[in-house]
Amino acid sequence: MSLNVSCQFDTNEEKREKMEANLIVNAFCVKADMDPDLNLQLCDPFSLDCRVQLLWTHWLSDGRSLLHAFCRADNLRLHAGPRQISVCQSLTQWFLDNCPPSQNDDPVRKATAVKDEQHYQDDLRTGAFDFQVRDTTTQQSTSSRWAQAEEKPRPYQVVFNVQPASMCWAYPQPRILTRVDVYPIPLLKPDGAGQDPVPGVEQVDCTLEFWDPCCQEFRILRRFSLSETRFTRVPLPGISAQSKQIVQEEGKRAEKELLDNQVAFSDMWRIVMHFTEENLPENRPKKIIAAPPSLVACTRIDSYFNASMVPDIQLGFTFNQISLSLHNQVAIPSSSLLDSQFHLDGTMPTDFPFATLNFSSVSANVRYRLAETLTASLDLSSQVQANLINFRFLVDESILEPTNMDVQNPAG
Repeated sequence: MSLNVSCQFDTNEEKREKMEANLIVNAFCVKADMDPDLNLQLCDPFSLDCRVQLLWTHWLSDGRSLLHAFCRADNLRLHAGPRQISVCQSLTQWFLDNCPPSQNDDPVRKATAVKDEQHYQDDLRTGAFDFQVRDTTTQQSTSSRWAQAEEKPRPYQVVFNVQPASMCWAYPQPRILTRVDVYPIPLLKPDGAGQDPVPGVEQVDCTLEFWDPCCQEFRILRRFSLSETRFTRVPLPGISAQSKQIVQEEGKRAEKELLDNQVAFSDMWRIVMHFTEENLPENRPKKIIAAPPSLVACTRIDSYFNASMVPDIQLGFTFNQISLSLHNQVAIPSSSLLDSQFHLDGTMPTDFPFATLNFSSVSANVRYRLAETLTASLDLSSQVQANLINFRFLVDESILEPTNMDVQNPAG
C-alpha cells in the first residue's frame, strides 16, 4: 500500500479562507485475524483518491466551518458473511465504548445560529453583477475545466460561454433560487428584410444547473424551454401543486414551503441552451440571434440566503463499480463434539461465495446540517445487478438484470 498526502492553505481576495488536502491511497485492503489459522478478508485491494476542503468564510459569523470531501475509486469488492458480520459488530461495539457520542449542547452556538435571512429579487438585471463574454469555444463541458479557479466566475460576475452555450453566474455565498421566470425573446432572424420568420423553431431547450462542490460538477435541477411567444415559470423543487395555485395570493407561504424542502444550496449557477444550428430544418435560415447574453434580458431570478441552512458537511462518493460477495461459511465443530468414528474429509470448502451484488456507476452525495437537531440528506444513483451460483453446474446465473436505481432522501 502506498499513501500520498498534500496540503494547501489558501487565502484569496474573495475572503474565502480554505485548507485543502489531497489523499491518494493505492492497493488498500482490510483484513481481520480472528484465529491464528484464520485470515478474514473484508475487502480486496483498491485505490482511492480523496480531496478534503475545510472552509471558514466571511459570511459565517457564528464560528462555524464547512467541510467538503470528495472520494473517487475505480472498483471496490466487499465480502460479507457470518464472520465478517461478527467482526463489524465487534468494531462497532469498540467504537461505542471508546468514542461515545457527545452530549454537550453548546448554548452559544444555538444563540448565535439565529436566522440571518437575506432575500434577493431579480439578481441579474438589477444586481451589481459584472458581465464577461468568452469568445473561445470550450472543448470540455465537464467538471475538469470548471474545477480550475481561473475558469470559475468570481462573485457577482456573469460569464457567457459559446460552447456549451451557457450563462454562468456566481454569488458570494451559497444561495437557493426561489423564483426563475423566463420571458419570450426572438430566437431567429427573419428570412429577409421586413419579413417575419416562417414558423418552425419556436423554442429552445434549456437546463437550470447548480455547481455541486462534492461531485465537482454541474448538476441539473430543472429543464425548461425558452420560447419566442410563451412566458415560462420554472417549477422549482419543493413547491406543491396547491402552492402553485396560490403563489400570487400567498407568495410567502409558497416560498416558505420551498425553503423547507429545497436542498440545492450553491454559490454558482448556470443556464445551458441546448440549441445548435444543425438542429434547424433544411428550409429554415441558419441565422440564430438567440445567444447566452440574451438570457440576462429575459430571465428574472430571485434568490435566498440563510447561513443556518447551509450544510456543514458535504460528502461525495464516486465508484466505477462496487461488488458485494455473499459468502457461505461453514463452522467447524471442535473434535470433542465429533464421534471418534466420524472425520471431516476436507472436500467441503469452509468459505465460498454463493451470490454477488454488482453496483455500477455509483454516485452518492450526503449532506449534514449540524443545527439544534441533526438533519441529513442523501442522493444515490447506480445500476444494480445480482448473480447467484448454480451449484449443479457451478456457473453464475443472473437473478436481477441491470436495473437503474435512483434514491433521494431529502433533509427532514
